[in-house]
Amino acid sequence: MRSVNKRGRLVAERLAYASGVMADIDELPEWVDDGEAILNDLRAAMHAELDVRSLDERRVRHWQKYGRGIEGVLVARGVPSLLVWLVQPGSQARVAGIASGQPVV
Repeated sequence: MRSVNKRGRLVAERLAYASGVMADIDELPEWVDDGEAILNDLRAAMHAELDVRSLDERRVRHWQKYGRGIEGVLVARGVPSLLVWLVQPGSQARVAGIASGQPVV
């Protein structure tokens, strides 16, 4: 369960980062929707509503890889990296909100 929880945290951080630094996050609706669906699945697995073995790890890895690509483009444009952004005031509150099920805006 710890790995499911950690994976959820990583997904929530990346969603929070993208929504926090991108004014045009609406241009990535499929990526955002898929990230939120992944979080919902991870939450269901944590609460025994879904068998952990049914989670598709490849889907999560692909989603994270795409997110790292988004981050790379943003960093090239002068936006702070995810790790730098995470230590800025307010970032952890955004992550916690997304992790708890608030929609990405």
